[in-house]
Amino acid sequence: MTMTTTSHSALRLFLGGVASALLLVACGGGVSPNAGEVRLVNATGGTVDLYEDTDRLTAGVAAFTAGGYEDLDKGDYTFSVRGGVAGATVATLDATLAKDSHLALVAYSNAGTPALAAVDEEEDRPDKGNAKLRFFNTASSDIGSIDAYLIATTSDCSALSTMDIAVASAVSGLQETFTVINPREAPPYRLCVTAAGDRTDIRLDADLAVGDREVVTMILTRTAGAVLLNGMVLVQQGAVTAVANASARVRLVVGVGSGTVMASYVTATSSTTLGDAAAPSVGTYRNVPVGANLAVTLSGGGTVTLPTNAISGGGDYTLLVFDGPTAGTAIATLLTDDNARSTNGAKPVKIRLVHGAGDTRKADLDVGSDFIGGVGQGEASPY
Repeated sequence: MTMTTTSHSALRLFLGGVASALLLVACGGGVSPNAGEVRLVNATGGTVDLYEDTDRLTAGVAAFTAGGYEDLDKGDYTFSVRGGVAGATVATLDATLAKDSHLALVAYSNAGTPALAAVDEEEDRPDKGNAKLRFFNTASSDIGSIDAYLIATTSDCSALSTMDIAVASAVSGLQETFTVINPREAPPYRLCVTAAGDRTDIRLDADLAVGDREVVTMILTRTAGAVLLNGMVLVQQGAVTAVANASARVRLVVGVGSGTVMASYVTATSSTTLGDAAAPSVGTYRNVPVGANLAVTLSGGGTVTLPTNAISGGGDYTLLVFDGPTAGTAIATLLTDDNARSTNGAKPVKIRLVHGAGDTRKADLDVGSDFIGGVGQGEASPY
């Protein structure tokens, strides 16, 4: 297999007094001498509002953005986020706001459960020539713990070695302590987030620029496929920037009656194999950069009809190859996978039927008394 450089997101944080000032906007005509500041950081996939009890503080905070700061007197509060057509309460949190303090309320979802977390924005700034970094893994119930590495931007996350030392290890939830790092704005660091203990299992590959004396929290959120991660860079009392995953995961599933199927993805500079297998075969997922073209060939020659739909960053996909209507032809179709854990406590296993057999008749599947679905050739039932 030819190893290629994984496509990664380019991220630049424009920091400083002007950017911070734009975010530190007080509401109303004056500020109480006992006031603190609170803002909503929306790490969910929809637009939400921030409430304190029944009072709406901030309206219409879009997905993966932050609202402006709101002034509140010091004290104990019950905050909530609301969204959807009916404006239903999504999550609540009891938190204390101190005088002259700044508090970020992070709305997120973990294993399908909405949550709200308080992130204090009063960490002491490091000395000149340093920066501070920590991670908030909001998807720990879906993906488990993560490790994080900072390497040279010219290096490759897919080539991490034992010489690369993690700046964060086995992170589940919000880290309590920061790691002091050297600031690097240009060229930036390359951030590699992996499954804990496995340098080869890349969950996020992005460039990260950190300014001198900055305090940064990297918020990690689950993607549509529920295995890869997106990110949000929260600069203390500063900008909040979304980091979209520029890769997807694709696996090859072979259902052709004879011969071998060879699949690969092709970029402008290289071709990398996804698998080389005969039926019946279910391959392993491989990270594929968004924008790459999928290629499929048959060992004995013949034609293959390729999918017309494209992969999206953060998604999981099955590339299903099955026999076409005539001998020597095959059809490749791209199925969208959802590898999130079941949220049904009584039925914790998710299952679906994928029809890749060389038979055009409809296939049905029952598990006990549960009817899973009936699907045609090249199709998949709901989970």
